[in-house]
Amino acid sequence: MGVALGGILQPIQRDVEVECLPTDIPEFLEVDVTPLNIHDTIHVSQLAVRPGVRVCFDTDAAVVAVLPPTVEEVRPAEAAGLEAAPAEGAPAAAPKTES
Repeated sequence: MGVALGGILQPIQRDVEVECLPTDIPEFLEVDVTPLNIHDTIHVSQLAVRPGVRVCFDTDAAVVAVLPPTVEEVRPAEAAGLEAAPAEGAPAAAPKTES
């Protein structure tokens, strides 16, 4: 959701410590990020693991987040190279003079 709205998916924690039998060590942990909106985060405590595997953590660190877009939106007048009109009540810019 958030990525479709222009958000940036930011992995934060790439490794997590688990406790289990050697034969049960997961190759990876799947994290569903589709319901995340911009500014939403998934924490270690929210990770789903199969039975016999326990995620070990001292703090509930963020695993992944959806950040807001970092590119400033360009207004159509700026994109065309035109100067924006002064705000109402603001003094008008002085005309440019050639030297």
